[in-house]
Amino acid sequence: ALHYTRPMRIAVTSQRPRMGYIKTVDPAIKPYLDAYARFMLESGAHWVDIEKRLYDGVRGYAGTLDREGTINGERCILDIKTGPPQPWHRVQLAGYADLIREPGEPVKRWGLWLQRSGIYRLLPYTDRSDRSVFRAALTLARFKEVNKC
Repeated sequence: ALHYTRPMRIAVTSQRPRMGYIKTVDPAIKPYLDAYARFMLESGAHWVDIEKRLYDGVRGYAGTLDREGTINGERCILDIKTGPPQPWHRVQLAGYADLIREPGEPVKRWGLWLQRSGIYRLLPYTDRSDRSVFRAALTLARFKEVNKC
């Protein structure tokens, strides 16, 4: 996984990336920043929260949303990854969606894969079973913790 340097975190956590004010960027990181900047220009995404920490005291789990806002005018959450897409990414976002969703309110889930080549891939997560999988994993983790398995 890519580890953020301070300049990358500044650029990626801003509403719109502003590459001009960053004096130096490690060449290994620049393609990822370019991919994110391109995504922001092409997607019309607007973020209301960035790196938002959330906690569910009833179910006993927490998470940090990379992004919450809108894409194409629809409420969404987005997770940024630099490694290849994995099936558990969409399950993770199902848990995050539960942390912000009001009853009956749709929240679209997206994965943004930033690639070393400087391009991005935006992946919709639409499988309705992801929420059940997340809750089952949470239940199993709690069982293991309580029973010291």
